[in-house]
Amino acid sequence: MSIKDKFASLNLNELTYGEFKDLFSSTKRVDRFPCPKDLRTSDLKLLVEQSITNGKIEVYENGYFIYRSLDHETVFAVDKCLDMISYRWQGNSKAVVDELKKGKWLIPLVMCGEDRIQKNAYLFDLRFLSSEELESDYQEKLVEEMDQNLFYNPFEEAEGESEDVEQKKQIVKAALACLTDRQREVFLLKVKYPKLSQSELAHRLGIVQQVFSKIFLAAERKIKKFLENL
Repeated sequence: MSIKDKFASLNLNELTYGEFKDLFSSTKRVDRFPCPKDLRTSDLKLLVEQSITNGKIEVYENGYFIYRSLDHETVFAVDKCLDMISYRWQGNSKAVVDELKKGKWLIPLVMCGEDRIQKNAYLFDLRFLSSEELESDYQEKLVEEMDQNLFYNPFEEAEGESEDVEQKKQIVKAALACLTDRQREVFLLKVKYPKLSQSELAHRLGIVQQVFSKIFLAAERKIKKFLENL
């Protein structure tokens, strides 16, 4: 029985993610992901074509799938979905991963597809974002969102219910003024785009990840010292 016939005989609605993943070979030895065009123009068999809200998922016999949502699409590996989710959820990863592995196969693929599309959008934005725009946008977002814990907030110690918006903006501005231009750029990028890795952000700046990390930690130490002296 061919792999396509095998899939045709399966009831996909009853498969867990763990069972679905085990139907494919490992992609761990592959150096880079194919692009959607690579998959669609290859001789690889399309095994699953699943409609989702505003898009669809196409799964190929090599273990990669194309995730399409509206006008955006990306490629990811079936067997790497839980690795990505574990990385994103960090502290709660084990409980989340265990549940997803036993749940419907489609859910981890959708989660990773959406995450990849969002990350690609972030990287596209980074190409056109100036340092001035970063600082202005960060000040506004910090004041609006710091109480909601939507992203890491290094100014947490300086927050107080009695402070008004302008006071908070002044604290942010003064803290950032303690940094060099490069430290400010690195720090703001990391805080604005918490889902992007240091390697991805470093690539945007034309530096290696180790240098990015060193600059970010130096900036973080300066800000913490500033807050301690308030």
